[in-house]
Amino acid sequence: MLRTFAIFLSLFEASVQECRRQGLAKSKDLEVAIDTAPIIGHGAVKDTYNLASDGIPRVVEEAFRLKRWDKDQLIEETQLESHFGSSFEGEAHLDWSDREEREALLARLVADARKAIEFARRGLKGYAKVPPKTFKLRETQTLQKCLLSQNIDESPPDGGGTKIRQRTSRNRFISTADTDMRHGHKSHSKGFDAYKGSVVLEAEDGAVLATDARRANVPDPMDADALVEAAAEVANGPVVRVLGDRAYSYSGTRKKLAATDIEVVAKAPPARSKGGTYRRTDFDNDDKLGVARCARNLCPSPVQ
Repeated sequence: MLRTFAIFLSLFEASVQECRRQGLAKSKDLEVAIDTAPIIGHGAVKDTYNLASDGIPRVVEEAFRLKRWDKDQLIEETQLESHFGSSFEGEAHLDWSDREEREALLARLVADARKAIEFARRGLKGYAKVPPKTFKLRETQTLQKCLLSQNIDESPPDGGGTKIRQRTSRNRFISTADTDMRHGHKSHSKGFDAYKGSVVLEAEDGAVLATDARRANVPDPMDADALVEAAAEVANGPVVRVLGDRAYSYSGTRKKLAATDIEVVAKAPPARSKGGTYRRTDFDNDDKLGVARCARNLCPSPVQ
């Protein structure tokens, strides 16, 4: 990911220079548009069984590399061979409609993952807490622990034995090859995997003034103020107005940009109310008198 973004950044810088040669991105009061778009990652996204299984050989390989153990012998003795193939789930050869067979395979997967974590613990024994040579092993051990906790419930409340978690964990890993990839959403119904890129465009000419890349689950408006500041620096002129979609309309983003005298033009977020509270749209506001009256006669008296 870092290498890809470095290439992208160099291309962006070259495009900025070309915009300047063409007379774009001039020093002036700027109106800019900001948005995000999905970026595809290079790691394979896998389901729970194969994802947790993929972490096992990574831990084992790093443990053997550090300790110089006899890898093949230990893999055979601990019966971890199935995790070194192309697909743990695909090579399981079980009746997936049979719940007992599925649960048995899941229990075996957890047991094997615990063996790998124990290999890491044994491999790290005798070393100081953070020597550089143990970094990769500690990293893969931590990843394997996360893969288990995020995807599998080893002690469900119903006491029915190990189960796959039904709800997606926050900040869930989705690939062992690229551990920065995440699930993301452009809307409630449309999802994507990997990363998202933010871009700030000069609204009049369409010149790209600033970009960044972040994990797919990072909110769109995160660091919008820093991106707009970067755009102003590239254009060598102040940004006075930001155009964005609803994601940029919430008060936190507006306040950050308003602090530097930047106006945000974006569709207002939908009016929502929690139980027992009122929505903004339930009121008629009189700015001169400083009074808000319930439009639907829900309140006993004006609210000042």
